[in-house]
Amino acid sequence: MLLVVPTAVASDGYIVESNQPRIAFIMPTFSNTAFAGSFYTFFRLHENDNQTYITADLQFLNVTIRPGWFCSGGISRFLNATADIMPQLLEGNTYTIIDERDVDMGALFSDDGSPVYDVVVCGFVEYVTAGEYADYRKFVALGGTLVLNDACNFLAEVAYHPCANGSGYLSLVRGKGWEFNGTHAWRSVYHRWPEENRNWVGSNYWKWWIGDHYDAFNANTSHPISEFLRSHYGTPIETSYHGHEENKIENVTNTRIIGYWRFTNSCDAPSEPVAAYQHNYLEGTVFHSGIIASEVLHRDAFLASFLIGAIRIGLGLDAAHEISYEEIYLHPGPTNATTTSTTGPISSTTLMPIENDGLPTVLGGIALSVIALVVILRLRKP
Repeated sequence: MLLVVPTAVASDGYIVESNQPRIAFIMPTFSNTAFAGSFYTFFRLHENDNQTYITADLQFLNVTIRPGWFCSGGISRFLNATADIMPQLLEGNTYTIIDERDVDMGALFSDDGSPVYDVVVCGFVEYVTAGEYADYRKFVALGGTLVLNDACNFLAEVAYHPCANGSGYLSLVRGKGWEFNGTHAWRSVYHRWPEENRNWVGSNYWKWWIGDHYDAFNANTSHPISEFLRSHYGTPIETSYHGHEENKIENVTNTRIIGYWRFTNSCDAPSEPVAAYQHNYLEGTVFHSGIIASEVLHRDAFLASFLIGAIRIGLGLDAAHEISYEEIYLHPGPTNATTTSTTGPISSTTLMPIENDGLPTVLGGIALSVIALVVILRLRKP
C-alpha cells in the first residue's frame, strides 16, 4: 500500500515518501465521536423533556475523542484496496489521510494562508467545528476542490478541546435540535448552517429513512463525469444503495447535475432533486454524491468512478480514466489505513486496522452498530 504523507516514514512494509501530496482524505473523527460518545444517549433521554433548560446527563454532550471512520469506512477500505493502482488512477499524484482534529487546527492551509492541497475529500462529516467549517468554505473559495462523498454533511456544530496527552474532548455546540453551553442545554435548531450550505455547498440534508427507496442512478447529463459513467455503465445504472440519508439540491446557480438518483416510488421524491452534482463557488468547486455513497462504495463500481472522476477534475485532469479498480470488487485488498495527524503528541503515522483485527473489536463493532441503529431509528428525524 502506498500512502504519501508530509514526513518521510517507512515501517512494516508501508512505504511513504516526502513529496507533498495534492489530495487529502479526511477521517471524520468528530462524527465518529458524536455517535460513539454518545450524544445520542442525551438525545434519547431527553427526547420528550419539556424543560426550558436541561442540566442532567450533560456528560453525554461533552465526551472523549474517539478517532474513527464511522459511516465513511467504505472510503478507507477503497483506499486500501486501490493502493497499488492509485498512482495510475491519479496519474502520479499522491494523497494523504488527515484527522479532522488537524483540519480544525488549520491543516488545510500553509502559514501564508494558501491551500496546502488541491483536492479535499470528506465522507460523513455531520458534526464539524465552526473553524473547520469555515476552513472548508475558505478552501473552496480560494480555488480548491471539495469532494463530499456522503450526504448529511455540516449539520451540527461541535467544539474540540485538545488535551496535552493528544486525545481531548468533543462537545455539542448547536444543531440536531439542541444547543449546549457547558452548563446547560436547551432546544435549538436542527440545521446549523442551512443558508450558508445552500450558498456554497449547493444542497442541504433532506431526510433519514430505511427501506428500498432508490433502485438506479441516471447518468443522463452532459457533465464529463456523467458521460464517462454512461459510456462504461450505461444508464440507468443499477445500484445497491436503497436509502439512508440524502441531500437535496437547493441552489441551481452554478450547479451542474452529474446524475439523478431514481426513486422506486416517484411520490417519495422532494421538489428539489436528489442528485450527484458539481457546484461552483467563487474560485473553487464542490462535488457531491447526494447520498451516503461510502456505504456502497465497495459494491457499486460506478461510485468509485464518480469519486475518482471528481478528484481528477480537481487536479486539472480529464474525468475519463481506465477503470482498473473494478477488479477489487471481486478481490478485496488489505484493510489497514495509514493516518497522518499533526496535533501535538499524536503527530505520527499510525496503522489503524479497519477489519480482521480480532474478535473483541468485531463484537464491539457489532454491539455499537446495533445500539446506534436502535437509537437512530428513534431520533434521526429533521
